[in-house]
Amino acid sequence: MCEDLIAWYTTYAARARERFRILEIALLIVGASISVAALAWPSNGVPAAVLGGIVVVLTGLRQIFHWQETYVRSMWACQTLKQERRRYDVGEPPYNDPALRDRKLMEVVNTVEAQDTQGWAQLVETKGRGQSAGGATARSKTGT
Repeated sequence: MCEDLIAWYTTYAARARERFRILEIALLIVGASISVAALAWPSNGVPAAVLGGIVVVLTGLRQIFHWQETYVRSMWACQTLKQERRRYDVGEPPYNDPALRDRKLMEVVNTVEAQDTQGWAQLVETKGRGQSAGGATARSKTGT
């Protein structure tokens, strides 16, 4: 019943984690390269300026795609579903009544999906409220 959803969350989380790591590594490399470019070409600010522009674009991609948040949310959902699936498999309450066990599992699956969707809706709402007239995002209460 929830195996397809577990597989989807697993794949989605792995993809998000990989993209987040690649982005962060790229930011570190390009960010460090700004100082190197400034030292290598002290009379020419163009290379450092281009690298700085790349850092801005990469940081923008982080804010647009939320790969770290996607990874964390997807792993939470996946692990929650796996735990409930194990409880279902062994007939642990609330899955010990054969007449109700499928319905109970579906309720949990629906709750996990709803919480995941609600989390994204809150993120979008928070980001939307954090937009100033100039388009810059203000930091939320959690500092993200």
